[in-house]
Amino acid sequence: MKNRFFSKSLTMIFVFSLLISCGNSRSEDTNSSNDDSAVSSNTVTVDVLEEALNLNNYPDRMKNMDSYSYGYGCFNDYHDIHSNPDTSANIPLDASSLARKISDNGEGITEFSSELLRKYGFRIDYNKTKYELENDIGNAVKEVFDAAGVSEGLDEAKELLSCVNPRIKTALAEFLSASAKAYTVYKDMSSTVTSREYNLLSEFTYLNPTHEHGVINNVYKINSSINEENKIIAGCMMIYSVEKLVAALRECGDITNDGNALIIGTPIGDIIFGTTSDDEYFSPKALLLIDPAGNEIYNGKVAASISKNMPISVLIDVGGNDIYSANSSDGGTQGCGLFGCGILFDLSGDDLYKSVRLSQGSAIHGTGVLFDGDGNDVYEAEVSSQASAYYGYALLVDTKGNDTYYSFGYSQSFASNRAFTMLIDKEGNDSYFVEPYVQSGYDSMIYGDFNGAVGNWSQGTGCGNRGITTSERGLAGGIAGLIDLSGDDCYLGGFWVQGTGYWSGIGFLTDLDGDDNYESLYYCQASAAHYGVGSLIDIGGDDIHLNPSETFVNGNGSSFGFTWDRGVALFVNDGGNDSYTVSTRGLGCAWSEYDDKGEDKQDMTYAVFLDTGGEDYYSKSTWPSYGWGLGGYFFDLGGEDNYEGSPLTKMDGSIYEPNNEIFYGPRLKNGVFYDTSNNEENVKYILGFWEKAKAKYLGN
Repeated sequence: MKNRFFSKSLTMIFVFSLLISCGNSRSEDTNSSNDDSAVSSNTVTVDVLEEALNLNNYPDRMKNMDSYSYGYGCFNDYHDIHSNPDTSANIPLDASSLARKISDNGEGITEFSSELLRKYGFRIDYNKTKYELENDIGNAVKEVFDAAGVSEGLDEAKELLSCVNPRIKTALAEFLSASAKAYTVYKDMSSTVTSREYNLLSEFTYLNPTHEHGVINNVYKINSSINEENKIIAGCMMIYSVEKLVAALRECGDITNDGNALIIGTPIGDIIFGTTSDDEYFSPKALLLIDPAGNEIYNGKVAASISKNMPISVLIDVGGNDIYSANSSDGGTQGCGLFGCGILFDLSGDDLYKSVRLSQGSAIHGTGVLFDGDGNDVYEAEVSSQASAYYGYALLVDTKGNDTYYSFGYSQSFASNRAFTMLIDKEGNDSYFVEPYVQSGYDSMIYGDFNGAVGNWSQGTGCGNRGITTSERGLAGGIAGLIDLSGDDCYLGGFWVQGTGYWSGIGFLTDLDGDDNYESLYYCQASAAHYGVGSLIDIGGDDIHLNPSETFVNGNGSSFGFTWDRGVALFVNDGGNDSYTVSTRGLGCAWSEYDDKGEDKQDMTYAVFLDTGGEDYYSKSTWPSYGWGLGGYFFDLGGEDNYEGSPLTKMDGSIYEPNNEIFYGPRLKNGVFYDTSNNEENVKYILGFWEKAKAKYLGN
């Protein structure tokens, strides 16, 4: 073994030579000479990403770039990631850490929501002590009537509320007080919205061909007159009050003193207490509906903004195997906030959620939340559902059970303009399915002539609007995340799925445990285009990642860390023996439409593929991949890997066999490829940003 002094000197010379060789004027001859720069010894630790960034002069190039974002309403976090791409794991890991704190009964949703919205995106200053809530139930219901400017019926409501179990009176009072305050915010928001505009939005299916861009532009104009912070804080305040009410319900037994059903009228919706029998509801106009037990059927519009005058609706189902069913005429439902707030808590049971649109945690200019506790559940919707938002906050949380999520598109965490969405599943073997080939009737999903495959825009996709009539800059996308904390899970979709970002949108998928299967078609599994940010992080388990060429579009893949046109993509698989099948363009591929202008004119894109260990299998039919393009990085940092069917061609035409070298990637274009085995004789290369991010947010 080489001595310590010689080892350090050799490594310093190697790194220094790489830095000298980088820059805008590198030639292919220079690139080729780096291919043979092997490094050995176990005495030096080098941050391989930092070295690679310097290798192609990324920091200086970013300083000299023109604007690297596009679209009005771009979140500041987008700029932070693009200027410091080694921070691209922070939001996914931080969100996952906060998601772990959510209990099986829904405790922790307030903390998760307020912390995430404070740190990222909206930068709200939500402090529940700042918004004192009334704890006397008589005074609280008076707040509701005063907020609506109505006095008739107040005395009757007070009398009926005297029948409520004393154990929940304080929590119920705080809920009513929060509702009164939020109602004032939402009424002010919608004051300039006509009834026709409100109805159009209630039929919204995202780029519905009958609406075209008119609705989008109209909503954008409406947003310019809204206090965004007040809107988001009102939603957090409602979540907080519901969380406290749920905690009280778990301790109280009967809701009313006699255990009977009760309906209490208020000017902003009824307060309805159900029974322990099997009940059926038909679009109740409820500010609050609580059902203590039984196998219920909820038809039509529930836990959703009903109108401008009834913007708040909350449903709490304590137990039972329940059915939630809505059709196209019902509009938003099952946790939908339209210029308001819709919250649905189902604490236990094997439940079925069926709807068409704007459901199961969705929002337009508001807050939509669906929480489901214990049980094997099925979520079915067509579009704009399952944590989907446009100018708002949408959340779907399922804590236990083997669950199934099904949709056509714009679902399973989709965030459009000024939106923040999260789908969290804590436990169970789950299936996430968006139809890759079904021509559903929503023309906006047809994504060119690709043998019938469609654009889903789901499973952690942040998406803006390009070239709409608001301006040439369009509207920037929001932040969308799908987080699965444990279980052997399956993800299936077509185009724009599984951690993708488009037009300054940020999208991620994070799976923290289990043997998982991912299959998708195009722009998927940590891909981004046109200023977007996309990431997929999988920690633990033996995973299968498929982007098969034989199924569609003549082999056009784009996956596993792919960017196009000033995007940022991060793909990380940490641990396990994993398998990758990619048709083309992936595995750390940074592509720019300006490639033909020469390297000195090339727009910066950034794509990292990282597999931290295990015996992995790579199957790829065509290039470019494996660290391709200026800003493309491929790292496999441990294990004996099999590149069957995917020979790595060096600049001189020879076949590369991994032997712990770092070199400009196969097919070149100034990308970086690095593969190391577990040989302790070799220099220990790490991705410093990844280890630091894991330690900070996950504690490991």
